[in-house]
This record gives sequence, structure tokens and C-alpha cells, in this order.
Amino acid sequence: STALLAPQEGTAPLALLGLRQDRRKNQYRLKTVTAMVSLTIVLSWILLPSLAAAVWRSGKVGNSRQQVFIQENSLIEGYHRVTVPVENDVWNGDQSESLYSHPRVEGLVKRELTNCDASCDKWWIGDGTCDKKCLNEECAWDNGDCNLSEIPKIAYLHIRKTGGTSLHKYLSLLYASYGGQVCRVFSWECDGCSCGYWDPNAKRNGFGTGMHSCNIFSRPQTNSEAKCDDCVEDILRTGCHYVELHHWDMTLARQLKQRGYKIVTMLRHPVHSLESSYNYEAFTRSGQMGRIPGYEADQKGFENWMKDRQMVEGFDALRMLAGCWYEHDGNSTVSKDCLVNPTYYKRDQLERANSVPTKLSREDMYLKAKVALEEMDFVGLTEDFQRSVELLHRTFFSSRGECAVCKQIREGTKMENVQSVGHQFAFKSVSALQDDLEDSMKHDISLYEEAQAIFANALEAYGITNETTISSKVAVAEMLSDEATQDEDENRLSADHSNEETLDMPEGWAWDQER
Repeated sequence: STALLAPQEGTAPLALLGLRQDRRKNQYRLKTVTAMVSLTIVLSWILLPSLAAAVWRSGKVGNSRQQVFIQENSLIEGYHRVTVPVENDVWNGDQSESLYSHPRVEGLVKRELTNCDASCDKWWIGDGTCDKKCLNEECAWDNGDCNLSEIPKIAYLHIRKTGGTSLHKYLSLLYASYGGQVCRVFSWECDGCSCGYWDPNAKRNGFGTGMHSCNIFSRPQTNSEAKCDDCVEDILRTGCHYVELHHWDMTLARQLKQRGYKIVTMLRHPVHSLESSYNYEAFTRSGQMGRIPGYEADQKGFENWMKDRQMVEGFDALRMLAGCWYEHDGNSTVSKDCLVNPTYYKRDQLERANSVPTKLSREDMYLKAKVALEEMDFVGLTEDFQRSVELLHRTFFSSRGECAVCKQIREGTKMENVQSVGHQFAFKSVSALQDDLEDSMKHDISLYEEAQAIFANALEAYGITNETTISSKVAVAEMLSDEATQDEDENRLSADHSNEETLDMPEGWAWDQER
């Protein structure tokens, strides 16, 4: 090796030359790798937010049952007005308390807010709608528009076929305009579910389409039973200010009441509700066949279905309030007689359910439901929908204004989800069967009468008169729930409110500050 490395006249040794060439190649490779790493870091800072948004918007993240989205380099859960750094795994509802407690300052001079960022239009400050771009000290905390300190957290126990979608829309629009977290909890897997209302301020606040500006949770059904496992934890972690419990029973509502939520519900005369349920399932629900499965699609099939309903030991409202329902809190257990679907069960299924030794009697079910009704912080009636919304407003929201559409719903100038035609099959067509059915529903009817008494006392307490209203004129008009037809519901709502999306604030979302 010494000989090989010995210098020769005019040339470097071949081996030494090779070593130098390898060293130059390694130095070149090192510089190339360093440059690529540096470029990757720079591109990551530039592209990561948009890439993350594209990936996260494509599906659910974190908890697979909770829809969250990435926007503007922040984690935003649904409609929330406050951005959270990406490194936070989940949104903690407690983080919003201080931000959402700034009261209105009377006589605020907006032109003096010289440090308020231009992204916050000063016309928005104090206009009654919470704007996340104005929710900072420099913009006077949107001058009280996002103040939730006097607004209670509400859980709405949505009983089937009671006009629940209309009430949900009122509450959703109200809380969204206040800056609150709006949530829905479904008892089936529903990746395509919408929020059930059109939010005209979604675009203004950077949330895209107004049909998807809330938090949606869903739980699967297994063997005709849905358990709301970890629902309370999800609701609390998300910081839901308003949550619709879509067809869940009192076991879930009671858990939230124990954690400070006000519980509200709507009841409807059980005979009207049952007739509505048949016609909805047979003719309106997606995939309808003009009949209930197991029965013929004619008058005779309808009558046979009515006869079999006399075997049902308690219908929707009675069962849901009693906690004897097939969609319940995950920590609750129910016997097989509580898994009855009052609309769909056929005679053989009802016979098996009624043969369960530990079956809850109608009387026991009624007593449990009556206790639950007395626990409610608000009870409304479908047949008196307008005054129900008026009572709800005076009970919880009289200290604040309300959005234009909210006021229209409350005053009855904008009727939501009302079917303009009668039912294709009506109980009155077979009066004898109707009498027998009503006799078997006496406990359900007694519970409704209890709700009527509670409602009448509340009306008197708040000075709401008994004069005829628009909603009472359509007392038995169909207030359609949006059960499982989320695509149909979304198309209808999108068409109904397409004009509101193009009318930006403040012209398109007038605020009523009347007390």
C-alpha cells in the first residue's frame, strides 16, 4: 500500500484519486439531502394546513363517532366560534367559558377600535350574531354578541312524530347565532346526516355550507337496540351548549340534567302521533313501500295493523319518558319487552314481548313517565306549537334578542315541516277500531293530559293568553320529523333557504333586540 500511495511524477496515485472522488460525491450527496430536508420543512409549514384540511374533511377523526374539521390551521368542532391549536387532540368545552362571558357595552364607539383586525367587519360588532373574527379584546369581544353567561345549556328530548324537527330548528338557529355549540345525537349510523337547519352565517364565519355547521354524533343499532355509549362524555368534551337527543329516551336526558343541562321536550296526543307514524313510515320515509312491512298496502292491511297496535303496552312518549325504550343511555339495561318498536312490531313479536315475565306494566310505565315529565324544565305541545315556542322563549331567552328566522318561527309567520295534505290512511275511517285503540292507549292519553296541565300552568305563569294562533289552527297538521331521510331533509332545507345563503349580514340576518 505504501508503494501505491507513493507520489509519482506529475500525477496523484490512482487510489488516492479515487478516495478524493468518493469524498466529493459524499459531500454532494450530503448537500443534496440537506437541501431536500430544508425544502421539506418549508413546504410543510406552507402546505400542512391545507393538506390536513383535505384529509380531515374526508372523514371522521379522533373519536370515530364525532365529526370534527380542520380549517385555517386550527381544530374547529362544528360551528364553534373559537379556534383551537392543531396540537390539541380534542376541544375542551371549558376552554370557551371565559371567552363567551363578555357582556354588552352600551354606547360602544366602534371607530375607536383602531386595533381591530380588518377581517372583523365593524358592522358585525354588536349586531346580535356571534362572529369568531370579532371575538377578541381588540374588537371589544364582539360587544356581547357571544355572551352565553345567561343562556342555559339545553338538551332537547326529541320524541318521535311531535314536530320535533321544527323545534330543533328554532333552538339550533338561536344557539348558533349566540355562538353556542350546536350538537345532534342520532341512534343509528348516519354519515350523511345534516344539522337539520340552514345556517346563513356559516360562510361569514368560515364554516362553508350552512347545512353542516354543527357537531353530529351517532351510535349504531345492534339487534334493534341502540346504546349511547360515552355520549355524555362526548357531549361534555365538545362543550355542547344545545344538544338534540334524536329519539333517545329519558335515561340519557337524565344524565345530562345531573350535569347542569335544562331538559325540554314536546308531546303530542298519542292517537295523532300514532296515525302520523304509520303514514310517515309507509309513504314519506326514504325507501317507503306504501305500507308497514308485514302488512298489505291497502285499507285491509291498515286495519290489521291497527288491530295489532292494541297489543302494544305503551307507545313512544310513554316508553321514552319511562326509560323503557330501545334507544337508551349506554349505562342502562332494559328487558326485552322494552325493545318493542310500537310502529313496526308485528303480532308475533308483540306476543313474545308481552310474555316476558318481568314485563313492565302499562301502569308502572305511566308512573315512571309521569315522574320524568315532572323533571322536565319545559314541556310543549305539538297541537299548540306557536305558543309552545313562545313559552320556551320567555322561559330561557327573554334576556336576549333572536334571529329573524327564529322570530318568524316563534310568531308563526314561518311554518316549518308542515304537511299540507291529509293522511292517506286515517283512524277516523274505521271509527270502531279507533275506539278500541284509544281504550288500549288510556295510559298514554293520561300522560298527555298531564303534559297539558303542566303546559297550561306555565302559560298562566308567563302571562301567555289563550287567543287563537296560527299553530292552533293547524293543530293536527303534520309536523314532520326528519327520521332517517337526511338526504331528503337536506335537499328540502337547502332549497327552502338557498336565498338566505346569498344574503350576507347584516341585511340578510336582521336582529330583533326587543325584550
